[in-house]
Amino acid sequence: MSGQQAAGTGTITRPAVASRRRRLRGLVPPQPPDDDEKYLYIQRNLPYLTTVILIGSICLIVSQLRLETEDLALSPLLLFTATYVVYQAISLPVNFAGAGFDLAAHQAHRHAVHLRILPRNGNRYRIDIRRDYFRPGGWHEFEAGIDANGRLTVFTDHFVTFGSGSRAVRAADMNVSMIPAGLVQHLRYGRSMMPTVVTTGPLRAPGSNALCFASQSFLDEVALAAGTDLPSLMLRLLQGERREIAPADGRGPPFDTGRARGVIEKVMQTSNWAQKPQQEGRAKGFGFYFCHQGYFAEVAEASVAQGQVTVHKVWVVGDIGSQIVNPMGAENQVRGAIIDGLAQALAGQEIELVDGAVQQSNLNNFPLARISTTPSIEIAWVKSDKPPTGLGEPALPPVIPALTNAIFAATGTRVRSLPVRLKTA
Repeated sequence: MSGQQAAGTGTITRPAVASRRRRLRGLVPPQPPDDDEKYLYIQRNLPYLTTVILIGSICLIVSQLRLETEDLALSPLLLFTATYVVYQAISLPVNFAGAGFDLAAHQAHRHAVHLRILPRNGNRYRIDIRRDYFRPGGWHEFEAGIDANGRLTVFTDHFVTFGSGSRAVRAADMNVSMIPAGLVQHLRYGRSMMPTVVTTGPLRAPGSNALCFASQSFLDEVALAAGTDLPSLMLRLLQGERREIAPADGRGPPFDTGRARGVIEKVMQTSNWAQKPQQEGRAKGFGFYFCHQGYFAEVAEASVAQGQVTVHKVWVVGDIGSQIVNPMGAENQVRGAIIDGLAQALAGQEIELVDGAVQQSNLNNFPLARISTTPSIEIAWVKSDKPPTGLGEPALPPVIPALTNAIFAATGTRVRSLPVRLKTA
């Protein structure tokens, strides 16, 4: 489920901002801008997505069974594998799928929500995702103020999400510490909530996978209006002595401006950011995000031809502390995160609800990434003076705005809703 394409974008005057005060319910900046300042007013829309987290395990099990039936030397393993499959395949509870989920939070739903694998056509299987958990959709309404020197001074985000009363449903809340919190003079985050009967739950990089696209793609528009590019805008916000900014809600780790600067500067070097592709319809885009205690900056190079997007390369720089405990595992985590993020944006992943019923049921109408679409991925690390942290989540969010910002640089068309759908000439 997603909102309609946003309308009414571009530079607007201060009286136009004031005229929306009633509709935005007080979400205008605390102080109005000077006459020399200008405003941007932009919306972002996000779709529902299914978690589909077990499909990789399912493919592995099926491949294992086929290997054991075709190779006599492995046949003793067949009985064990078959027993395991029979035990699990009737109904697979999503809450037991991996450590990335809060098992206690899902315990109350374990009997209600399952990803089902149903026998079909002999030894083939049909996956039914209609009873999965779903990453909730949402709508963002942004405003930003830029002073006469091109400095970002005002930033507001009104997030329309799902919940009841003052509590959002799972994976639908707003991160009040999201960048540029703590970096601009006037900041205001707000939300409105609508009730929903959809069973929601986390996708990889819970919350951040959607919030990063919305905020970083909007900040790319702000950078353009300020006469610069997004990494330069971010570095200007982060300039000065290294400091730690405490989270606005008192939860989670502080934001370290020095670590953020480190990964942004590094990815600008590794991607040769200043060197723009010469081919028509091909460009680079940038994205940065801090989440799950990891700092990641990413650059995507993509081309667009006849409405089709091809991602050629992604550069990734991460800071997850002073030591990479398992270098090979770390790189694989990052590669998987990039592939997941690109699939969310490009593969056509979107859950449609009609009268409360999920319309997508299998991979024919909820496609996953293909090997042939996987770009070259170059990974580098910035080791800081902090203890090592996890890596399962934070590499995913920046690649989505990096891609959509590259699409704009290549075509002049802004992507303000996911999944990406470009019109053909």
